[in-house]
Amino acid sequence: MHGLALGPGDDADSLDWLRHVPTWKADVLPLDEPWRGSAPARAMLVVMGEGDVVEDELLDASACASASDVARLLGEAVHEVARQAGGYPRRLRVRDGGVAGLLAAELDAHGVDVRVSAMRETERAIRELAALLDEPEVARDLGPVDGWSGLAAEDSAVFVAAAARFWRARPWERLDEREALLARWRGRDSAVVVTPPLGHGHVITVFTHAPDYRDPFGQPEHPVWGVKLTRRERLPRMLRREVEPSLWTVADDGTCCMVLEDAADALPAGDSLRYLAAMLSAVAALAESRAPARRGLCFHDGESGVELRLERDVHRTPWPAMKRARPACAPGPAADPEAALRPARLGAVERG
Repeated sequence: MHGLALGPGDDADSLDWLRHVPTWKADVLPLDEPWRGSAPARAMLVVMGEGDVVEDELLDASACASASDVARLLGEAVHEVARQAGGYPRRLRVRDGGVAGLLAAELDAHGVDVRVSAMRETERAIRELAALLDEPEVARDLGPVDGWSGLAAEDSAVFVAAAARFWRARPWERLDEREALLARWRGRDSAVVVTPPLGHGHVITVFTHAPDYRDPFGQPEHPVWGVKLTRRERLPRMLRREVEPSLWTVADDGTCCMVLEDAADALPAGDSLRYLAAMLSAVAALAESRAPARRGLCFHDGESGVELRLERDVHRTPWPAMKRARPACAPGPAADPEAALRPARLGAVERG
């Protein structure tokens, strides 16, 4: 359960407002996640009211294989939301006629009229929630760059070719996403983090100024770039208008690449795109070389001119690594580790 959305003006623990909403929507859809490989397919369930997602659940797709399975899952979710809201809606909208019939029989005692609807709103909500699943922490502030007018075709072609090579090399199968590659190119030191695409499709984050990577709480002072894999139909509308979608294709199955940046409305210059292409090519070359990904690795890609180093002590934290752990409470066999947490002790600390 995730419960990401709330009604206007309501706190995180209350769904009281929802009992005054006459129409709810309940839906469950399989997720389109082509990059999860052999991992089990997933589905997502949502209950919505007034355009807000009030209940969501990530499921195995096998759990909702039939209309009866879907009706049971949606029924359980609606009952739970009604319990929290203190009442049922007058109307419930669902996607499928067979599901509607089963739910109507179950919810008739609560005065709920179950009808079939197109469910475009729930489909959009599920797609937006699914985009956040498994998303790496380093990519959460990045947004798609969807303005490419004026960019030279040669620059975009170089980038897409590098992204296609990166996709074929699959470096996330050999590198740990909790570690960063230190990259040097034309005198610039950067930090590169490779992540498995999973459901979100994000495969690489590039901090153009390496020190920006180390502090997760600080605001980067230099650009941060990312590359995400997506379906052709999910490319931003402006991007599809300005550039033929087939030009972004990196695989025969229609997989496309998309550039992300920490300032989503900024237009990437040609040299920035070539810089990102150099990072992609170098990491792909490293994966193709089959060099062991161990501490102290130093790899030079002659084609791009990028030098990569893998240092396992490059941590994304503002605090120095602890050299030796010491107990925070009194030591010894008779010590009470919870003594410092008792109210009397806390009161003494406050008075002191």
